[in-house]
Amino acid sequence: MNSKLMLILIAISTIIFAGIGTNGWWHSEENNTVDIESIEKQLEHLQDIQIDADRVFMEDEKVRDLINGKEYLKTLEIIHNGSYVEDFYRIGFQYKKLKERRGYRMVGGKIYKFGIDLSNKTVLSVEEAENKTPNVKEIKDDRFMDGTYTYVRSLALMRSYTGAWLSLSQKWVYQCRICGVGEVRLKLDAPSGAQGWGCLHHHLKLIEKYNKENFYLSFDPGNPERKKAWCNGDKLPRIESRLDRESITCEVIYPREGSVWEIIKPRNWPSNANFSYIWYVWVKPNQTIMFDVAVKLESIENARNTYETTHDWRVIFTSPPSPEGMSLAEMKEYGIEVGYYYCSYYAHIPVIVVKKEGMGWGT
Repeated sequence: MNSKLMLILIAISTIIFAGIGTNGWWHSEENNTVDIESIEKQLEHLQDIQIDADRVFMEDEKVRDLINGKEYLKTLEIIHNGSYVEDFYRIGFQYKKLKERRGYRMVGGKIYKFGIDLSNKTVLSVEEAENKTPNVKEIKDDRFMDGTYTYVRSLALMRSYTGAWLSLSQKWVYQCRICGVGEVRLKLDAPSGAQGWGCLHHHLKLIEKYNKENFYLSFDPGNPERKKAWCNGDKLPRIESRLDRESITCEVIYPREGSVWEIIKPRNWPSNANFSYIWYVWVKPNQTIMFDVAVKLESIENARNTYETTHDWRVIFTSPPSPEGMSLAEMKEYGIEVGYYYCSYYAHIPVIVVKKEGMGWGT
């Protein structure tokens, strides 16, 4: 890998997924106020972690044997805390020169996952990642909770897709998707009279945080394929979403609202409930931006006790420069390939996932 691309990685030319606070973000806009100094300190701390992880990665004998003489590019990095990191790399791909168009396409290669222990400065594991593609970065967070009478599982899965260059708007656009899965089960020792239990609400909140003037979030309100919700209850869920000046909110209610007597009936809330939501990030070239993503599942038992599980990420990435007029060497350095169909270029920027609770950060 050339030195310029390494500098891009080290300088956090990436997407970073980290957590945000769980103290009532769906009730107030207070968290929209950003402490820039605090965010910059977080970025500095992440940069130090990245530099340490890259150093351990490059000094490991197993890694050197694997990448020896091959093209390689980081696709995903999960920072669990200050001492443990998982890195995903695409290794062994080739640049295919196109005859009909000026540029390259990246073909072949495999995705490998590396477990890195920063405390002991070692690579703990090296394995080929199954069902991973370089065009899709996938992050999964699984949470479990014990209620008084119920057992709750909440799963959130977020995907980030390769950026596309739109020459008319002179912006990079990135599609993102979040899927929420809720499962509520009665415990084996629950009383026979337990009723009114199941999944109650899903909340999704996206908030612009940093460098807001150079990017924005959007969704397609008229396309039902972009937001879906389903469950195993006897009524269809209701899904609402709205776009404010600096945020997107999506709320899924299981089931539809009804009378008080209807609500307290057993199984009125489904034991399994799911939703899928797609949004877009539009960003000017060569910009570092930040937005927050939070998913919350509310469950209920005995028609009165509610529980919640929350999944939080903070998303940061630096968009590449405009690809128009780039030399072939520059396209390689920035991980840019010639596009397909309507798009002229695609950008393969690495993704970083930060588990914020492991970092001990606030909002």
